[in-house]
Amino acid sequence: MDKSDATPAISDYHKACPFCLIAQHQAPGATLYEYEDEDVVAFPDLHPIADVHILIIPKRHYSDLNGLTAKDEPLFGKVVRVASELAAKHTITRGWQLFTRVGKGGGQEIGHVHFHLISGKRA
Repeated sequence: MDKSDATPAISDYHKACPFCLIAQHQAPGATLYEYEDEDVVAFPDLHPIADVHILIIPKRHYSDLNGLTAKDEPLFGKVVRVASELAAKHTITRGWQLFTRVGKGGGQEIGHVHFHLISGKRA
């Protein structure tokens, strides 16, 4: 199975990855899901830095954005669309940010691609 397939199989998850566990509804404790479909899940950041701080992740495990191809564009385009929908859901009218970090040198702390949707007063 390659990265372009729409629905991730169990083998596409990493058992030690906390975001894979969240994507599979297997994380300890309750997770409030802001959005979920077959490809993407969104949930509040456990350590928010602003009034609105939501993480948006692909369900399929991608360690980082290095090595993406044109086949990955639909998935990551969906991430951007989901961010826009969540901003509307939260009635964000004064602007928002969507960002990610790539690799330890870029500040990535968890080895699963994740995007931060942030808006409002910073903590």
